[in-house]
Amino acid sequence: MLYHTAGGVRVKREPEQFRKDAALSGVRERTLLAETPVNTWDGAFHLLSQVLPDDRASVVVIDEVPCLAQRDPGFEGTLQRAWDRFFERKPVLLILIGSDLSMTEALTGYGRPFYRRGRAVEPVVREALARLLPGETFPGVVEVGSFWTRTNDVEIDIVGADRGPVARRLFFVGSVKWLQEQPFDDHDLARPAQAQGAVAGATPLPMIAVSRSGTTAGGLAAAYGPEDLLRAWE
Repeated sequence: MLYHTAGGVRVKREPEQFRKDAALSGVRERTLLAETPVNTWDGAFHLLSQVLPDDRASVVVIDEVPCLAQRDPGFEGTLQRAWDRFFERKPVLLILIGSDLSMTEALTGYGRPFYRRGRAVEPVVREALARLLPGETFPGVVEVGSFWTRTNDVEIDIVGADRGPVARRLFFVGSVKWLQEQPFDDHDLARPAQAQGAVAGATPLPMIAVSRSGTTAGGLAAAYGPEDLLRAWE
C-alpha cells in the first residue's frame, strides 16, 4: 500500500515527495521509483502507473487532498486524466481523504473533475467480492461480474455466478452505493430487484448491497462495507 500525506513540503515539491513515498512502499519496481525524479504530478502518476502490477491489487492513499487541491488548482484535473489514461485498467483502489469533510465532499461536486466518478470503484468492488467468496452465505460463487443490456437500459452492478464469462448458474445480484453520508436504502434496492427480469434465469435471486455508509434496506442477503473490501486484500 502506498500512503502519501500532502502538505508537508512546498507545493512544487509535492510530486517529488509523492515519488519518494511510493519508493518506500511495497511495489516491486522500487528501483525505478528511487532513480527517476519527477517535477510534475503528471510525471509522478505516469511513473507510478509503470510500477503498479497488473496481476494483483494495489491500494494508493492520498491524504489531505482538499488542501492539496487548494494549493495546486491543477491537481484535480491531472489526477482525473491520470486515472482515465493510466489507472482505470489496473486493479488499483485509489483512496482520496482529507480532514475537512465539506471540502472533501466538494471534490466530487458538479463542475469538478471528479463529478458521477464514484462508478470507478465498481471494478474494485467486484474483484474484492471475488476474493472474499465463496463463503458461508454463497458457497457456490466463484465469479463476480456485472450485467447490462446492449441498449444500456438495464444495468446490474454485481452478479455472482458459478463461472465466467458465461455462467451456468447465478447466485445473487447486487448494487453499489458509494456516498459519504447516504446509506444504501430501499430505493437503491429497488433498482437491482426490477432489473432481475432482464437476466436469463435470474428470477428470483438474493440481493446484496455494497455501501460506503451502511445500509437501511430490508431483505438483503448480505451487505459489505469498506472494511470488508479492504479485508479482501489482506
